[in-house]
Amino acid sequence: AVASPATVSRCGMIYMEPTSMGFEPLLDSYLESLPEIMKPYLGKFRDIFVKVMPGLDGLLHFVRKNLKETVVTVDTCLVSGMFNVMTSLLKKYERHEHLHQEP
Repeated sequence: AVASPATVSRCGMIYMEPTSMGFEPLLDSYLESLPEIMKPYLGKFRDIFVKVMPGLDGLLHFVRKNLKETVVTVDTCLVSGMFNVMTSLLKKYERHEHLHQEP
């Protein structure tokens, strides 16, 4: 079932196509979720993302033009997947102070 515009309006919801938002909200959310030890490097993470992801020569363009997906994906899912991979790579640098561990 699809909600009518009146129902959506009463609930205060706004629907936006994921492509119209771009990747900036995903990037902001990801950067905010990083552990405290990574905070000094947020600018570097943002720079790397901006250079690698968007545009006609970016990673998504390469995936869409040169690879065959077994299961069709949308760009936002690929970006979220990239963040998940990055998070797993950064796990070894997390401190668990309650366990008195160093990275």
